[in-house]
Amino acid sequence: MPKKKDEESGSAEVAKSHFVRCRYCGQKNSVKADYQNGSANCGRCKLPLSNEPHKKFADLGKHEYVHPLDSRALAALKAIPGIDSALKKLLEVTGESAIRVLFLASSVKVTPKQCPDLHAKLQIACTTLGVDMPDMFIQQNPLVNAFTGGVERPVIVLHSALLERLSEEETLAVIAHEVGHIHAEHVLYLTAARLMEALANASAAKLIPGSEIIKFILAAGINSALLAWARRAELSCDRAALLVVQ
Repeated sequence: MPKKKDEESGSAEVAKSHFVRCRYCGQKNSVKADYQNGSANCGRCKLPLSNEPHKKFADLGKHEYVHPLDSRALAALKAIPGIDSALKKLLEVTGESAIRVLFLASSVKVTPKQCPDLHAKLQIACTTLGVDMPDMFIQQNPLVNAFTGGVERPVIVLHSALLERLSEEETLAVIAHEVGHIHAEHVLYLTAARLMEALANASAAKLIPGSEIIKFILAAGINSALLAWARRAELSCDRAALLVVQ
């Protein structure tokens, strides 16, 4: 007899619940009858559930949201003769493929089975902005940071400290910011800027391949122009994050 009552009670609970489809990833979630917007999280992407719509921008052009300061600084950077070939050669000799192997060996790759909620967030950001999904890694690092690197095959890297401190929506915003770098075609210049920062020490620059290219980059004023642009590029990617989080 008690078992029958339990079954009836269970049926009553199901009757009191209903389903809400996640506005971000489309997952169908069962919620309680007294559910209100934001009071429960999606079982797939972990973002707050809401009945509000979420718009996708499959045909979004980068110039529709790129910040004017970014555009002007990038135009000034591209006006330097030989910059694209010099930066591509720099990345070629320093080994873009080696960077990818390094992440594969020392970081956790985000997949549908490994960190599925982060994979879902990456998919949300990419489908919203109309970008092909890059690989994404989690690196054990006490610094709160994230970055995008590479040229032919960009990768996004999230530091573990960042994931420990941010909410689900904030994490989505960071991932969307990094996807924005890819969509806005920042990756060549951004990767080169970070590499030049790492090689700022002249003695260290002599020890790696491509030192002649580095000398050319410094002599042509490309380094300072790169760093001046890099800070302004962040303004555009904050806008990309807003387009995704909405």
